[in-house]
Amino acid sequence: EWYTGDGETLVKRLVQVARESTHPLAKAIVRDLNVESISTTHVSNAMTVPGRGISVDIEGHNYKLGQLEFVTPDSHEIDDHGSAARSYLSQDGALQGFVEFTDSLRDEAQTVFSRLKAEHKKITILTGDHNGVALALGRILQVDEIHAGLTPHQKIELIESYQERGLRVAMVGDGINDGPALARADVGIAMGSGNEIALKSAPVVLMRSDLRLIPEAIHYARLTQRVIRQNLCWAFGYNILCIPLAMSGFLTPTIAGAAMALSSVSVVGNALRLKCSD
Repeated sequence: EWYTGDGETLVKRLVQVARESTHPLAKAIVRDLNVESISTTHVSNAMTVPGRGISVDIEGHNYKLGQLEFVTPDSHEIDDHGSAARSYLSQDGALQGFVEFTDSLRDEAQTVFSRLKAEHKKITILTGDHNGVALALGRILQVDEIHAGLTPHQKIELIESYQERGLRVAMVGDGINDGPALARADVGIAMGSGNEIALKSAPVVLMRSDLRLIPEAIHYARLTQRVIRQNLCWAFGYNILCIPLAMSGFLTPTIAGAAMALSSVSVVGNALRLKCSD
């Protein structure tokens, strides 16, 4: 009822605007709706508003693609309370139509979340999607908290509120809107298939887009920390014991040198155990 033109033109504009964005939903539009007949057109004044959408000028008209409140001033007249995520398209402020996305859980998602909860981790969803989408996923995954409709800045504020309560926060994300939150968290974890900004913002990057790598990364981080402590204790203990013996003459330079080499080999060997750990 919003769009009086033909559907082919609507799809064409959706794809042409989405091509200028790196957001996962925009990529999905291009991937699923793009056809050879949709030509590349001159686009000017492309501007991305984090957490809201993208604005571009095409053939003398301004097009906006993203959240309803971003694309049109008449958002209060539109029912946007579905259970699926939507990206709306407007031309010069007039709503043209929308694309609806259905979220499907990864096959490994429930297994990963169950493992994290078994390790007494508190799991919170921070998303820019509207509340209906977040609640649907949250009920399936049985998360502890759900915060929907967030801007990148609001995600940072929530992370800081957890940190002020003495909690250590690990943030997992893959989109451009996750970049600031990934940088602010105690540990930022980016999925390997994510946006370049997310990859550069996170100190930890998972090389595969596989959620099972998240608990694995936590597991190996703990093992690495344990080995580091063991090696430090060994090195300090060796020096505390052997330096006084060497100074008192009980150890010859040859024996002291051999003992030092043995200490280094022991430290390296202990670290190599990480490769054999399960």
